Amino acid sequence: MGGGELFTPDIVLLQRKNSRVLCDSRTHERIEVSLAKKVSELELTFTVVYFEDTSFEYQANIVRNAKVLIGAHGAGLTNAFLMPSESYLFEVSFRDHWYCDPLCDKHFSGLVDYKEDCRSGLKFHNYY
Repeated sequence: MGGGELFTPDIVLLQRKNSRVLCDSRTHERIEVSLAKKVSELELTFTVVYFEDTSFEYQANIVRNAKVLIGAHGAGLTNAFLMPSESYLFEVSFRDHWYCDPLCDKHFSGLVDYKEDCRSGLKFHNYY
């Protein structure tokens, strides 16, 4: 990227450094590890951004050019209103009907509806 050119990836993962970090529920790795593998198989471009370290201008340009924006619910997605109308937003939020953490087998297999309390217990973590 030179001369003011903006990298415009197909998929943008808006990740956080310390809280609500998106992780793979099976491996507990940060989600960008498994997502990068899948994206490369599809021959798409992908980047991870941390808005804590960027200017508003950079944030606006990334969001304005994103085809897909993925992020945890919160202030980081405020700029989503700048996204093109033909793009997609995946907002991850587990606050509503979040009964177990880690996800129990009953919810994972579909034996218990996501709205139903499985009584498995809930442990709060700093990541999703």
